[in-house]
Amino acid sequence: MLNRRNFLKTGAASLPLAAAVEALRPNVALSVATIADVDAGGATPKLIPLPLRLAPIDPATLPWQENIRRVGQSNMTEHDPAVMNIEEWADFWHSAKAHVLFVSVTGILAFYPSKVKFHRPGKFLNGRDFFGECVAAAKKRGMRCVARMSPDLNWGDALEAHPEWAMRHRDGSVQFSGEDPRLFKTCMFSTYMDDYVPAIMREVSSLYDVDCFYTNGWPPIGSLPKCHCAICSKLPPSDTPAYWKVFNERVLQLWQEYDAIAKEKKPDSSTSQTLAAIYAAAPIWIGSAKPRSGSKPTIRAGPTKIRRFGDARCRAACAMP
Repeated sequence: MLNRRNFLKTGAASLPLAAAVEALRPNVALSVATIADVDAGGATPKLIPLPLRLAPIDPATLPWQENIRRVGQSNMTEHDPAVMNIEEWADFWHSAKAHVLFVSVTGILAFYPSKVKFHRPGKFLNGRDFFGECVAAAKKRGMRCVARMSPDLNWGDALEAHPEWAMRHRDGSVQFSGEDPRLFKTCMFSTYMDDYVPAIMREVSSLYDVDCFYTNGWPPIGSLPKCHCAICSKLPPSDTPAYWKVFNERVLQLWQEYDAIAKEKKPDSSTSQTLAAIYAAAPIWIGSAKPRSGSKPTIRAGPTKIRRFGDARCRAACAMP
């Protein structure tokens, strides 16, 4: 039996034997205990070959999602198209050695001249293809682009034309955003997610060389949605396991539809969301590490496992460099 005392006594003396065995059979590894016992007792060793080391993996053979180590994100504001220097923006993220950039494309406001009905352009856009210029600047510097969408909210004109898109309170009234009452909350079980969101995705994919779509704000995290619209009123109560099952099935169904749309133009593209329900299937799973209140630091370390990285707000390092 090898203990600390025996190891100290035999360890140094066993080195010549270990070296000799390695020279004779370089592909066989012996344990310290075996070498020490043999050297001390003189018994004939019983060599047990161990598996060979795995060959090094060529990063060029991996999907691009598995080579990501640094992600950059600057959440665009409505005023940015009027004042932002896109070349300086791209230079900053390139100097930070970002591999991928999240670029705001759509959701509450369109950052490009969209033709999809109810996809409202920002008032400072003035016909400018702001998103397209950002993608071009990033691609010129060798960075991939994720089209960041926000499908969880929309405006009053969409609500007037499609009242069935809205989340409802128990009394039937519309659920509006707590940050801006002009925006209503969209129901993930409505045709808003089946028709409107895919229309925007296909438009963006047809116009730009994006590598991935990301749906910010959907699926909801932290708590399950509580909606009493005509569709949701027929579902199990939101605080039950039965609803959790229905919720996950709907999330997976929509993710599969969105992922297929992303791959229509580029087979290596994908769609990613912030929910573990799709973790096993998605090539990218977003683990958000950004602060949600003023009591938390602006920069925090995000998840760093392969196929999972933390998104970032105005920061360069959200995964290991």
